[in-house]
Amino acid sequence: MKRAAMIFALISGFLSASIVARAQAANAKPNRLLTAKIAYVAPMPDNLDQWLIQDLRAWGQYQISGNSQGVDLVIRAKKPQEKPHYVLRGGTVEKKQRKTPPVLSITVTDWVTGAKLWQADVLDAGPKKNQNPAPGPDTVIYARHMTPDQLAQRCATLLRRYVTELEQTGGK
Repeated sequence: MKRAAMIFALISGFLSASIVARAQAANAKPNRLLTAKIAYVAPMPDNLDQWLIQDLRAWGQYQISGNSQGVDLVIRAKKPQEKPHYVLRGGTVEKKQRKTPPVLSITVTDWVTGAKLWQADVLDAGPKKNQNPAPGPDTVIYARHMTPDQLAQRCATLLRRYVTELEQTGGK
């Protein structure tokens, strides 16, 4: 009798753990890039925003709004502020800078929470051989000699590849 009660307790323990795991998986929210419907593209330098809007509309994943209020996603570009970094060498202070600071950072954020969902750092450099950025929440665009329309197309392509990867992995 004790043995049967012990087996029953073990089985019910495993079943309840399985039910809890399924409930947690069902309650896990998919990435906001997958559930968003409306996006706002903020003004960007060199009319990059107009080219990006055109590429995003051609993709068709999001409806583009001219108003930033009440949208799901906000896409902005900003020139990162380079913080000076000083190094003491031989008794003198020298200013040290990164080799290739980003020219521009394009960020997709959730309008409600302000959480960064995707970012592309645009570098004024050419890609090295066989250097193709992997889709991910943080990526790099090598933009030397690119026109604004080419840069917008590259940005939209990388965002699209990342969203497609999220769809294939279930949004996690």
